Amino acid sequence: MKVDYNACNIQMPDSYLSRISSFMKWAHDKISSEIENNEKIETEFGTAEHQSAKKLRTHTHLDSRDKSLVVEEIDRLRSEGDKVYAACQKVGIHIQTYYKWRKL
Repeated sequence: MKVDYNACNIQMPDSYLSRISSFMKWAHDKISSEIENNEKIETEFGTAEHQSAKKLRTHTHLDSRDKSLVVEEIDRLRSEGDKVYAACQKVGIHIQTYYKWRKL
């Protein structure tokens, strides 16, 4: 979009306008390049799943018996070959919560 500074009664030197135009072109090219690179990475590796803090806090209502059942489930997943972090994600708790509940 080209702005008509004369219509606004603003006098801008040509060098200033060319610098602004040059920057806008550079920014557009940079953003386009980043989007293209991100799409390539997503195609090759998939997208990352983000687990929100709200989802991680769904365990606050659990009593000690339920917590021990969650720990047993994670231990079962680990015995089947899952890493600790992956097992915790499947169950829906944070890895630090798992280690804290194991001490109970």
